[in-house]
Amino acid sequence: MRLLAILISCTFLITTSACAGGKSNVNKEPGAMKVELIEASSQCGVVTKLPGALWIAEPSIYKDIYARQHGLTPGPDLPDPPQLDFAYDGVLIIYLGEKPTAGYGLSLVNNDMTIEGEFASITVAVETPPPDAVTAQVLTNPCLMLKLPRGEYSTIRVIDPMGIVLMETVVQKDICE
Repeated sequence: MRLLAILISCTFLITTSACAGGKSNVNKEPGAMKVELIEASSQCGVVTKLPGALWIAEPSIYKDIYARQHGLTPGPDLPDPPQLDFAYDGVLIIYLGEKPTAGYGLSLVNNDMTIEGEFASITVAVETPPPDAVTAQVLTNPCLMLKLPRGEYSTIRVIDPMGIVLMETVVQKDICE
């Protein structure tokens, strides 16, 4: 019985100290935080016909999507993507969905992520070919891969330079948060 009590106490201490350590990694300051471009691509690792955004908080998922974006088959011998510390950062992939020609794209307007309450906002520009442009007839799937600091926000909004919400995604919280 005493052994069980000691085991439960140790488990509680390890769990709460791990959670306390994880929580301290979250930026709680309101205002602006910096976003870093990992890469922009005309062929995204998230293949879909519709636009959207995806929050990635797991290194294995990040590595898998990065590999797909570079035309590689996921597996144990993949090259590593740019290093991130997932205790402090996450990855946001913003994708336009399938487009019928070249000339479509996304670009990060600035490196500021604005925090207002539970919402984080990132400004991007959507690029489309002019109506009279001669473009390659090839399917594209443009996207941005961004490094974002973790914070007290629960939803990320992707907005255009006019402030119109293009898409949003929910940030999956860790079990400790």
